[in-house]
Amino acid sequence: MKCLAVIVARKGSIGIPGKNLKKIRGRALCEWVSLAAKNSSRIDDVIVSTDDPEVQNLCFQLGVKVPFVRPEHLCTSESKIYDVLMHTINEIELIDTNYDYLALLQPTSPFVTSDDLNQAISLAKTYQADTVISSYEACEIQFSRMHKTNLLGEVTWLDQEKTQSMPRRQEENSWLLRTGLFYIFNIKFLKQNKSLYGPKTYSIKVPRHRAICIDEPLDLEWAQFICEKYDLKPLGKNPCLAPLGHVSLTENDSLGS
Repeated sequence: MKCLAVIVARKGSIGIPGKNLKKIRGRALCEWVSLAAKNSSRIDDVIVSTDDPEVQNLCFQLGVKVPFVRPEHLCTSESKIYDVLMHTINEIELIDTNYDYLALLQPTSPFVTSDDLNQAISLAKTYQADTVISSYEACEIQFSRMHKTNLLGEVTWLDQEKTQSMPRRQEENSWLLRTGLFYIFNIKFLKQNKSLYGPKTYSIKVPRHRAICIDEPLDLEWAQFICEKYDLKPLGKNPCLAPLGHVSLTENDSLGS
């Protein structure tokens, strides 16, 4: 079974202009994810979907293929990642139709490693998963405290049952948050169901400090701090991975592009 890694890196970032080429430890964000994918033993080919000539040039230098230029209508902030992926699949199938899985990588989540990808793809193949995501413990969020109010300020609790028992913070750490470190998709499922998340969705837990997503200038500063504190490097090893098994997600979980 073959896996194609697709790095999505459109040009028009509003929060951080030229975001995909911003550097951490002297390496562009796009380079971090490219090196992780190229050094994964479970990934057969790596390509980039972009409209940015500078990203294209960097990828050529790294030996990453740029087989097409992403069309303008798929490069807006409103573009849906499903449409970007299907465009990629359609373009690639003009050349090679033998891929079974697609690994989606985003430069905005640079701290993915080849170990992450190897374990996620192995999990997908072992259980014939529709989707594999990455997650981390939601230790900073206590769902029993979350609520919304109406115009009068009246409270409706998110979890009415747990709210009554006032659980301790330590008792709520079993909740997980999806992060954008990687996504593994079954291509056949994508094409047949027009959905990112299938009934056979699995998750792999990653350390919280690597689950960063860079959207604003402050995120970039935080990523630099994390990188130095934990001595993170491209291709770094991570012994803390643990498969979490089946999870339920909704199509409202949007992705960047």
